[in-house]
Amino acid sequence: MTKQINGKRIAILSTDGYEQVELTDPKKNLEKAGTTVDVISIKKGEIKGWNHTDWGKSVKVDHLVNEVKPAANPKTSPPSATNSSKPWLKPVSRVYT
Repeated sequence: MTKQINGKRIAILSTDGYEQVELTDPKKNLEKAGTTVDVISIKKGEIKGWNHTDWGKSVKVDHLVNEVKPAANPKTSPPSATNSSKPWLKPVSRVYT
C-alpha cells in the first residue's frame, strides 16, 4: 500500500559535504509528490554538496536546527555514510514541525 504524502511537510537535515544525489533527488521527488520540503542545517545560507569526486551543487538552507520546533510525531532517518553527522548531534534536529 502506498501512503499519500501530498500536502505533508518534510525536513531534510544536512550540511556541507552531503552526497548530492542523496539530497537533491529525494527533494525533487518529494516536491513532485506534493510535499513541502525544507532543508535544515547548522549553517545559514547554502550548503555545498559532493558529486562523486568533486564539489557539486549548493542547496539553499531554509532553517537552522535551533530554529525549528518539535513535532508531535517525528519521523527521522539517520544520515548517510558519506554525509557529515553534525546536525544529528543536536537533539532539536531530531524533530521538526
